Amino acid sequence: TTDPSPVRAPLGSDIVLKCDFTVDTPTPDLQYLIVRWFLNDKLLVEFNDKLIPSSSRVTMSERELQNGNASLSIPKVTPADEGDYKCFVLYTPDKEEKTIRLKVEAPPSIQVSDPQVEMGIENTLSCSASGYYPEDIRVMWLKDGQVLKDAKLSTPQRNTDGTFNISCSYTFTPTTQDKDKTYSCRVNHTALQGPIKKDLKLLFVAVPKVTVSEPLRNQDNVSVLTCEARGHYPKNITVEWRSGGQVQTDSFLVTRVNKDNTFNTINTYTFTSSDQDRGKAYSCHVSHISLKEPIQEDLILQLLDENSVVQERKSGLIRTLILAVLIPVVILVIFAVIAAIMWLIFLFCFPARPEVSDIKEIPVSGEDEVKFTVDVSKFYPEEIQIHWSLNGKQLEGETSEPQCNVSDGTYSVTNQIVIPEGQLKGKNQIKVIIEHESMEKPAVKEKTLQDPVLRPFLLNITEISMPQKVIDGEQTTLSCAIGGMLPKSPKIAWIKKMRGDQPVKYMAQSEADFSSAELLVSKLTFTPNIAEDEEAEFICTFSHETAHVTLESGPAVCKVFGKPTVSAIEELPMTDKEVVNFALDVTEFYPRDIQIKWIQNGRPIPGQGEPQTNADGTYSMCQTVAIPEGNLKAGDKVGVSVEHISLESALTKEITAVDTATRRGYRISEISMPQNVTHGEQSTLTCAIGGILPKSQKITWIKKMKGDQQIKQMSESEADFSRAELLVSKLTFTPNIVEDEEAEFICRFSHESANVTMDSGPAVYSDLRGTPVQYFP
Repeated sequence: TTDPSPVRAPLGSDIVLKCDFTVDTPTPDLQYLIVRWFLNDKLLVEFNDKLIPSSSRVTMSERELQNGNASLSIPKVTPADEGDYKCFVLYTPDKEEKTIRLKVEAPPSIQVSDPQVEMGIENTLSCSASGYYPEDIRVMWLKDGQVLKDAKLSTPQRNTDGTFNISCSYTFTPTTQDKDKTYSCRVNHTALQGPIKKDLKLLFVAVPKVTVSEPLRNQDNVSVLTCEARGHYPKNITVEWRSGGQVQTDSFLVTRVNKDNTFNTINTYTFTSSDQDRGKAYSCHVSHISLKEPIQEDLILQLLDENSVVQERKSGLIRTLILAVLIPVVILVIFAVIAAIMWLIFLFCFPARPEVSDIKEIPVSGEDEVKFTVDVSKFYPEEIQIHWSLNGKQLEGETSEPQCNVSDGTYSVTNQIVIPEGQLKGKNQIKVIIEHESMEKPAVKEKTLQDPVLRPFLLNITEISMPQKVIDGEQTTLSCAIGGMLPKSPKIAWIKKMRGDQPVKYMAQSEADFSSAELLVSKLTFTPNIAEDEEAEFICTFSHETAHVTLESGPAVCKVFGKPTVSAIEELPMTDKEVVNFALDVTEFYPRDIQIKWIQNGRPIPGQGEPQTNADGTYSMCQTVAIPEGNLKAGDKVGVSVEHISLESALTKEITAVDTATRRGYRISEISMPQNVTHGEQSTLTCAIGGILPKSQKITWIKKMKGDQQIKQMSESEADFSRAELLVSKLTFTPNIVEDEEAEFICRFSHESANVTMDSGPAVYSDLRGTPVQYFP
């Protein structure tokens, strides 16, 4: 028995893969026991009379084998330890094997960037996931729960320990509208119990600009230093004057708010100075949350006289005013005179007849109202009368502020009226009358309303967008867009009609996103399965009860694919036929067509097996391939590739062939001989060969006499198949002192078609006069 597969192990943990076995006797006889552990068909450790490790990473207890425990211990698991582990137990003549899949997991460590952002410039939010395994992970940025599709995901980077790092960044220019928004980084990974979400409330900052004034001294020897930090946000800031490393604590601090909600802070330091202070160094230090390090502005005290500075500034100011004021004033006067003359000409001489547009119908987005407008342009003078009516009933409109056209002095105005949607019916008459002194009779415009189903909102619905491949058991999303001027409180419903005569099924909407005032995107996210969703028709419906509107998309037929699950290649137990069989299980695929190609050392070989239908409508199959044992050598690669329409690329598996003796579990015992052998009396030697025995084999007894290098081949006297997996060979002869004293006897087993030869250890006759036989292994 083994642990249920798969076994999940945290990265760096110590684990034990269970493999228990039982035999008919109270305790196993280890000389008939072979245990092997494989990882992805590569031998890790073996017990065959003794433990033979092939990897220093794993251990198996020889002592526990006597208790039927062949479990494998793996310390401090790493991603390299992941894969299919096979426990093979042979207790002559029975054998069994089990496969356990080990999955190594490491949850990600999540770090998000500083929430501090600066308004008006590009900022980047970053979210990193590190130290996770396996590689597949989902990292995304959300704003108030909505996925930010412009976020950029980096390429995963592998660490030296096999884990991965990845980051997701979102670059944007924040505005005041972002102040109350919640930005979130969401991470989902198989090692987590559920998605992790880390929220950020943006901290808006503006970097201050620091200036220091030129120090002045008045006639009372009072000097004034000013340091201003302009345009900072938030308000809290530290502005200090320092001299000789000491903070001037008697300075005066004032903070004022700007129109853009930033702040200006001024620190004024007033002190009585003398000529000895000339050349003294002062510095202004500004600390703020938006600064990585404080700003320092240095100042050397010059002690300029205030009166001379003021006088110089006054002279410069007068010159500046003459240039800045006089010239623009002259230009403005000239243009004003020309404009006045033109105005009088149009006012008294040229009344202008208005141009009237057709009535425009504009649904109000998000409201159950409809707006009707008319544009009246190029009229003069300004006074004009506009009257609305619905089916002859007078309505009060709203006129915009008249706009004067500078080019010709005429006026333009837009007049509108807003009517609740429920008051409008098909064939209603909307009329507008315009009266102006330039016209002999009023201008009239009329509009007949369309049928309510066709008229409101000018809506249209797209066909359903569906992924090219919908995979059984994998979450998928369908989307449908409704365009036009969208009313308030629309209803979106998704309908599924399964194949056959099954009833229509209503499915809830999973996501609706008003990406603009004229576009609604509805998304349906679900996990498809072949039994319900194959060839099902999906329809997206939009309805609005007040306007009596119902729209349906065209049906989208769902084609569901099932990805095949492919097992490791398994070598089947040997039979009396000298053929090696390999098997592969391919399960849960759809549709039925599938290509399975076997190769041996790059050469194609034919497989056998046909798909069988499962209860859920998917297909499964067991494919086998048979290779003559004589054509299969140790180290040969037997591989398979599986191609299916649901896969992006072919799935491949490979197994390495073992030698025939290992495959069949051949074991040859030491020769059994009588304890006392007497010269001239018949004696029998016995040798047992265990394992999965072929139909054709050869047993040869060999004798090597004392002092003679030549080997004498002796014919077999008796061979008895006591079991299908046990062959007992006996050699009966009459020993004599001349030929058999100190002679070595060897039992040789040969499986010629597989090029296998095995010898027992030598058995030696010693002292044929009745002394006990000595045995040399």
